[in-house]
Amino acid sequence: MLKTCLPTLFLILVVSPARAAAPDVSGTEPTGIQTGQSADLALQGKPELPLSVVTDYPGLAVSVSEDGKSLHVDAAQAAAGVAFLRFHNPEGASDLIPLHIGLLPEVAEVEPNNHWRDAPNVATQTTINGVLHAGGEVDTFGCELEQGQTLVSAVDANTALASPMDAVLQILSPEGFVLEQVDDAYGNDPQLSFIVPTTGRYFVRLFAFPSAPNSTINFAGGKVYQYRLTLTNGPFIDHLFEGAEGQLNPHGWNLGEGLDVANTPGRHHYRRLLNLAQPADVITQSGEAPVPLTLKTRLQGNVAPRESVRFQITGTKSTALRIRVRAQALYSELDPLVQILDAEGKLLKEFDDVGRDNRDVDASWTPPADANYTLVLQDRFGHGGERYFFETLVEEDQPRADLTVTANHFEATVDKPLEIEVQIARAGLQSPLEITATGLPEGAKVTPVTSEPKGDSSKKVTLKIEHDGNAPFSGSIQILATIPDAPSEPIVATAPTKLTGVPTNSIWLTLPAKAKENIEEK
Repeated sequence: MLKTCLPTLFLILVVSPARAAAPDVSGTEPTGIQTGQSADLALQGKPELPLSVVTDYPGLAVSVSEDGKSLHVDAAQAAAGVAFLRFHNPEGASDLIPLHIGLLPEVAEVEPNNHWRDAPNVATQTTINGVLHAGGEVDTFGCELEQGQTLVSAVDANTALASPMDAVLQILSPEGFVLEQVDDAYGNDPQLSFIVPTTGRYFVRLFAFPSAPNSTINFAGGKVYQYRLTLTNGPFIDHLFEGAEGQLNPHGWNLGEGLDVANTPGRHHYRRLLNLAQPADVITQSGEAPVPLTLKTRLQGNVAPRESVRFQITGTKSTALRIRVRAQALYSELDPLVQILDAEGKLLKEFDDVGRDNRDVDASWTPPADANYTLVLQDRFGHGGERYFFETLVEEDQPRADLTVTANHFEATVDKPLEIEVQIARAGLQSPLEITATGLPEGAKVTPVTSEPKGDSSKKVTLKIEHDGNAPFSGSIQILATIPDAPSEPIVATAPTKLTGVPTNSIWLTLPAKAKENIEEK
């Protein structure tokens, strides 16, 4: 059979360039820097070139090396606190990464230090950046201390770094015997103060279990078991009452008169800069006379062992009050229990935990009559002390709603709309909500969606964002809700971060460019 070959025109579609992957930066090593200094930090995870980084932390400058393996940090103008870093490229973004800016000199852990006899000496007033590299590992550090000094040892790991570890902290005698031990103080992160009985070389020892328990019976470790251990015999603030009039009331150790709070090491930088505490009036109570509590006024204070704090509130019949006590959210050891008494001392109502994992109080109560009532605040188990502090607020219980999304970054594709599920938690709000996104670039559009007061949409809606792919975008947007035809403040959606209890309302959106199509003729 005769076969004839005829010229044929082939159209070959070439799509270029090949897309890179979105970055998956999981952290930096070390996890912090001293204020006023600069350093290059190694990037962990999968950085993926090209790579950029942004932060909105005042005075902090950051940039990624050309090879994408390290981060240059300049904290010359940055105050102490915690910054969030966002690594991104045209294909997507990583989760927000915390970076600590401390006040004390920073050093890296030196191995070997598994046994107290091998422990290297470290200076007091130091922050150690360390890693429990493998299961069974223990890190130990020696300190020369004088009789009568108070040594404060504080670990940042699970709570402030999202390390998957539940650390245990010990103080050992010069002979290696355990003198003090603590596991939880700030969430899973330990902290202790130790008064030196005699001059000598003491040891601080650290080990951990997994924060999510498993079947392994052993000390845990791994490259993500990062920690910051602060050791100081100088001033250290555990918590800070910041008054509504600007007055500062620090609580901690080795605190003297005229303390410069902003330049004193302590936990207050973490809480304040992440907006976990707000200005409030500070109360003290002597005797049984209740403290007058005006609606919408925040009060802060401490609960003493086997004692309570009593407030007097004025209630109006049928006007619901929202009663809030924050303690766990502020990393206090208080487990608050609230009781409402009438003028004769009769118990009308008792409020305890918000939920299984939240021992704070957030409750609604409607007074049965126009009268004065006593609000009694105490620890559920009768405990108390310096670290049993609280913040309380009573106000009219107004209808409200909270919006949340599942992630703090989303990546779209050109060929289909990006769908973002928005959860709505209503508390008495019976109005429709119009939910939309703001901050979108040209070429992108969102169709607002309505959450009705009843039905499936009252709890959950899906927001769709479309774009034409002509103009790539990588930046921050917000998702918010408004009540149609009502003069009210928008409700801004929040998203979780790596740090438990520290959400963000800044959501990173990546809209990629359309792939270029080249037609080659052959």
